[in-house]
Amino acid sequence: MEPIKTKQDLEKERLEKIAREKSAREMEALNALLARIPKGPHAAEYIPIQKAVGRVLFEEVVAVMDDPPYSKSCADGYILLPSGTALASPKRPLTFEVQGDIPPPSSMTELPFGKALRVKNGSYMSIRRFLEAHYAVLKASETEEKENKIAVTRFIDKHENISIQGSVFKLGRVLFSKGHRILSQDLFTLASQGITTVTVVKPPTVAFFSTGAELLPATEPYRIGFKYDCNAYGLSAMIEGGGGIPAFFGIMPNHLPSFINKLAGAINAEDVAAVVISGAMLAEGGKFAENLISGASVVGLTNPGEIVSAMQNAIVPADKIRPIVLGVLGKKPVICLSGKPSDAAEAFRIFVWPVLSHLLGECK
Repeated sequence: MEPIKTKQDLEKERLEKIAREKSAREMEALNALLARIPKGPHAAEYIPIQKAVGRVLFEEVVAVMDDPPYSKSCADGYILLPSGTALASPKRPLTFEVQGDIPPPSSMTELPFGKALRVKNGSYMSIRRFLEAHYAVLKASETEEKENKIAVTRFIDKHENISIQGSVFKLGRVLFSKGHRILSQDLFTLASQGITTVTVVKPPTVAFFSTGAELLPATEPYRIGFKYDCNAYGLSAMIEGGGGIPAFFGIMPNHLPSFINKLAGAINAEDVAAVVISGAMLAEGGKFAENLISGASVVGLTNPGEIVSAMQNAIVPADKIRPIVLGVLGKKPVICLSGKPSDAAEAFRIFVWPVLSHLLGECK
């Protein structure tokens, strides 16, 4: 017998269902928008790796050398042939003669059975036919050297305490794929290979507007009846965080003719790849953004514009519905967000960041 659901349980289920439906509508609208935008990357530039964090690779990066680039000891101790330690035990230790220190890379030496050489952590294995044999390093802490002799009290496995050349990755291996967004930890790998510059996608410029007669630039003295345009700062930071270059085109009033011309000018700018508009979504009966895109589509554009999606983006209650309008002008996305900062930021994450990732050709 199923437990009786309380009023709170039913309300929770109702809200969860609405949220799932909202998420599905958003994904459907986003995919429809992305299908109409040419996928990047479209241009490249070379930059030093110090400035590459957060940038997207234009081409794959491959290893230019083995890692590690040479076989080396991982501990202070003694290098020897472990096959000679098969019968070693605490009760029957085997004695190895220490012939000195391992030579520098510029000279090589032989190391026969029963002989050992002192090594330091990181020592280059400058032994003839090293790769053909199965050498190992016995840690200095496991034995004691007396009169140039050491006692081995256990079997030592091949390559023990030795990092073999190319054991992490080999020359030519793909380190980072095209479309990879570089993370701070990736710089360790790049610099360890001597790679100090990378080819990255040139960031797309995103033009953005704030809309509303009540808005004031934050640089002006405050006046009663107005509010500061905080979206200009928040959206600028979010555009940069997504890998774009923010280009603020100013605060626009809810006046269609002037805004249409301004929007068309932004779309026609060669370096602009996308447009974001915040505010005025409820003007003209909630049709302001749709009329804006439709009006701009006939102002000097070689490709016609279209409304891809116009949706109500909130789940509850009805008086807090925040419309979202997605459109395309000249094959460039136009994303219209609510003017409320928290709603604008949420919709930006849902729609604008994926658009930026698409324009950059980022792989997930």
